[in-house]
Amino acid sequence: MSLDDFMSCAPTEIAAIHEQWLNDGIAREHAQWERARMMCMCMLQPYAKSTLSPRDVMVFPWENKGDDEIKANNTNTSDQLTRAEILARFEEAKEAAGLK
Repeated sequence: MSLDDFMSCAPTEIAAIHEQWLNDGIAREHAQWERARMMCMCMLQPYAKSTLSPRDVMVFPWENKGDDEIKANNTNTSDQLTRAEILARFEEAKEAAGLK
């Protein structure tokens, strides 16, 4: 955007441009995370007993979180868990993914 174009914008237009700029940045970040998740899924698939979906590997906060189970899995309670509890959860996740 040139300086003349910027100076001729109304405040509401500047706000709309800024909001779109932020949304573009968020969309780029989401796309990067989606690519990382797909790579992880492709790397884990040969070791899984069943077919994996991207959501089996990782669920992102911006995805539909209607299930209470998904909310419980994404809750960060690692500070409150003991080492044994963390290891038990890790083993459960391995079994669920067919990696044991």
